[in-house]
Amino acid sequence: MIATVRAVPVQNGGTIVSVASQVFNLASAVTDGIDLETSYQFDLSKWNVPGSFSIRGLGTKVYKFIENTGIPGQPNISLAGALGQYSTSTTYNATGGTIPTWKTYYTEEYANTWGSFALIQRWFNAGTFANNYIVCQAPNCPAPTVANPTINYNHMPGAIYWDAYLGYKISERGELYGKVNNIANLTPPPPGGGVNVTLYDVIGRMYYLGLRYHL
Repeated sequence: MIATVRAVPVQNGGTIVSVASQVFNLASAVTDGIDLETSYQFDLSKWNVPGSFSIRGLGTKVYKFIENTGIPGQPNISLAGALGQYSTSTTYNATGGTIPTWKTYYTEEYANTWGSFALIQRWFNAGTFANNYIVCQAPNCPAPTVANPTINYNHMPGAIYWDAYLGYKISERGELYGKVNNIANLTPPPPGGGVNVTLYDVIGRMYYLGLRYHL
């Protein structure tokens, strides 16, 4: 919302000298949710297998993300799960469309003296184009409004991306590594107002090869 602050200096006796009125923006976002993390590592030697195996999982559950635009007369915007309501802006306030209600990151890694191999899964659940749409089929739709437009389909699919990493030690400090992102070459959903590049993988399968050296 917009608030106005007024400074009223007075002289002795209570005579008002001047009034300074200044408008400032109280735009805000209110959110709540939980972050989860779990990990487990064990040695494979008791099965006569060299090396170790570890599992790690990170998860975020967003219950709500409500944005106040700060524009008088405009309603609050519910962005949690609204995966199509996004901005292609590179500014800091491009929050819409990047907030799935569930998002997880899993890693399974095998490590030995020669290096390590890992599988990674990046997942987020399905959502909507926008949470304020009313889903209906013509001619049984109410009159659309600016706050609640009507639409016959309001679904954005989720995605899971599989990555793989292989690292090979060439010295105590050096490592040769390779990585593949989006192994299944999963494509983003068909664009409506444009592809959501802030959340979906729009590049496809990508390969990396590099040398890492610790000083």
